[in-house]
Amino acid sequence: MYPMSKKPSKSEQTPSNRLTGILLVLGVAMFAYLVSLFDFFQGLELKLYDLSFQRRGPIAVDSTDIAIVALDQHTADSLAFPFDRRYYGELVTKLKALGAKLVVFDVLFVTESPKPESDSLFKQAIADAGNVILCGDVTRTYQHGLDKPLESLVPPHPSIMPPGTLWGLVNDFHDPDGVARRYPLFLTFARLGLSFTRFEGIRGRKGHLEG
Repeated sequence: MYPMSKKPSKSEQTPSNRLTGILLVLGVAMFAYLVSLFDFFQGLELKLYDLSFQRRGPIAVDSTDIAIVALDQHTADSLAFPFDRRYYGELVTKLKALGAKLVVFDVLFVTESPKPESDSLFKQAIADAGNVILCGDVTRTYQHGLDKPLESLVPPHPSIMPPGTLWGLVNDFHDPDGVARRYPLFLTFARLGLSFTRFEGIRGRKGHLEG
């Protein structure tokens, strides 16, 4: 019979084993410290980035041909939410009559509304104006066992989008502190370069719809 080996007690551990354990603990602690420093310096970099714009201040604009039609609290108080889509159709018609060369929506219409007749009125107004750009979205679904999320392209719903209507994407990106500081012109989806609504608006103004 061979004698069974036993685990060495603390008093029997060699100096090399103790040194290895100490170095391992120090290595883990150093790694955690460096990770915390990275987060700290990343946050500091973002704050300095913000500070540079605050020191610069707003840039004066002599004139602009861009007007923003906002859906604010006053709108929500005056009209029942969700807004009847016939109001959007009336807005498109009025903006076209006022001479708007391009009408760009930053509101998602990716489902059919409870009032199909309102969708039809909105769709007809878009078709009559001929200068409307709608927006879609890319949704990301995370599933267990997958390294990357599943992406789905969600275009404007056919109930309000006439054939041939331009549309882009309105996905936004936030930094670790929850602040959006960048707005890319393109998003790659399914190996295709799809443009965001902002870029479609620029392209429409400079060529597609004017020339």
